[in-house]
Parts: sequence; structure tokens; C-alpha cells
Amino acid sequence: MNEPNQSTSLRVVVFGATGTAGSGVLTQCRADSRVSEVVLVTRRQLGIDDPKLRELICQNFLDLEPLAEHLAGFDVCFYCLGVSQAKVRDLAKYREITYDYALTAARTLLRSSSRCTFHFLSGQGTNTRSRVMWARIKGETEQALQELGLAGVVFWRPGYIHPDGPRHGRQFVERLGGLLYPLFHRFPALTVSASELGRAMLQATIEGKTDGVIENRDIRALAERYQP
Repeated sequence: MNEPNQSTSLRVVVFGATGTAGSGVLTQCRADSRVSEVVLVTRRQLGIDDPKLRELICQNFLDLEPLAEHLAGFDVCFYCLGVSQAKVRDLAKYREITYDYALTAARTLLRSSSRCTFHFLSGQGTNTRSRVMWARIKGETEQALQELGLAGVVFWRPGYIHPDGPRHGRQFVERLGGLLYPLFHRFPALTVSASELGRAMLQATIEGKTDGVIENRDIRALAERYQP
């Protein structure tokens, strides 16, 4: 573990704030007084009235150069942008969203905020040699991010992420996971709530973590240590 980050003025970038994980991270960032600024890179405005929140509208996540000047001087990026394999069956499209979008974001931040630590939301079971498409592509993404030369890169591998509130348009597997969540949450290696993930990401930042893989059990432990 690195030395704790004593900064009381963290500048944070969040990708994927409209998703289950990203919304949990955003909520915790807004509530934490140590976070002075939160910039969201998003396709549409969220309409949240918060003086420390700023939105950068992006229509093409393969080209972030138009936003580069607005991404300078940040301490940490919580990259939660992604899509379920159940929603994107096409291999090329899934790879574009998972791999290409993430690498584009990381390269842009490497140029604009060279000291920024990049936190990548991966998934339990990620492995470059997996026969499962999503696990293999996420593994390849982790590997590519590791080789970029970022100041810091942390890989998060949660199990099932339970939303903090009701979400519309959820797939059958997601609905089933929600029904089983009270049972599975008893086991630290299996599930985590969106708010727990948000607390854990902030706690890891405050503790100065800039590398490594964080599995579900570790996420729960970090969330328990979190003190706002």
C-alpha cells in the first residue's frame, strides 16, 4: 500500500456516470468534502444541480481530443463506462465499447493529466485466456492499460453490482441478481452494492493506491474502512 493521499481537494473524472456502478461512484464523490470537483464525460446531460459538478458532452468516445483541454490537472479517473454482454452480442461492438473506449480515455488523460491515476472497472473472472468473450476482452483491456505508462492504473473486479435504486430496462439476469442479492450479499466474494463500490474507490484513492487488482472481497473491505 502506498502512503495515504492527504489531499483535501481531489479533482475527479468519471466515465459512465449513468450506469449502475458509475452512478454509485458519482453519488459518493458528490457527498465527500475531500472531492472539490467532479467532471462527467457523458453522452447526455444529467441535469444535476451541484456546484462542484461539471459535464462534458461527448458524442464520440473514440475521439476525445475536443475535450482534452478540459481534462487537464485531474488527480483520478473512475472509469465505469461499459456494457453488458447480454446487451451487445456483436464481438466487434463489444470490443469497441470495452477496449477502444477505455484506451482512448486513458491515452487522453495521459496527455492532459499525466499524474492522474486511472481506475478501470473490469469484472470478476477477467482473464486474457478465457473462452468467455467478455472476460477475455476485459483482460486484454487491462493488459493494454497496464502497458500505456499511466502514472497509476488500478483494476476493479467486482462480482454482481447491485444498484442503489430501481433501474428501468434491466435484463433478466440483472433482475434475477437483484432478487438474490440479499442472500448473496452475505458472502463478501460475490456481490457489492453500487454505493459500496463508490466508497471503496474513494477509499483506495485516499489511501494512495495506484496499482494492482481489487477483487470483490477487497472492495467490501475498502468500503468498510471509508470515513467521509
